[in-house]
Amino acid sequence: MTITIQNTVLRIVRDRGRVETRRRTDDAVVITVDGDAVAVQPRPFRLGDEDPVGGECALALFIQCCLDSGLSPVRHLRRAFDGSVNGDRITQAWKQAVGRVAGFEDVELPDRWDGEAVDDLLYSLFEAGYADLVIYIDREIGRDLEIGDRTRLYVARARSYERLLRGWTVNQS
Repeated sequence: MTITIQNTVLRIVRDRGRVETRRRTDDAVVITVDGDAVAVQPRPFRLGDEDPVGGECALALFIQCCLDSGLSPVRHLRRAFDGSVNGDRITQAWKQAVGRVAGFEDVELPDRWDGEAVDDLLYSLFEAGYADLVIYIDREIGRDLEIGDRTRLYVARARSYERLLRGWTVNQS
């Protein structure tokens, strides 16, 4: 992944050559992929936002949550994505790239990582397509974080989604 930022335009060239362009306005980001309009999303990005194209923003919040909680974000992301295509890509440089995208998109950090903030983080991760990370957080590091009341709901949704995908993959073979 290569990132270029010039004024209000961020350009990302993904591993397979796909080019994303993100243009900032005062209150939104306009996203195009290979020249085709994909989405207009309000900004700043906040915990609990329903934003299917806010993956880097949600990951940046997870990284910050880990750092503020004394956990290693790179280690946990590698373990969460172990065996998947994403697992090998997670390095310190990748973490910095995610931070640059999040900075460009104006990610808003919570004052503290209490149960409500962690719940909202899990929701944002799930909505951005990281159901596997939501399950990992619950299983592996949930005891190190202050978990809120809605966490069980998001974990159940993530597990249902994972089972649905697994069944779909089996039926496609």
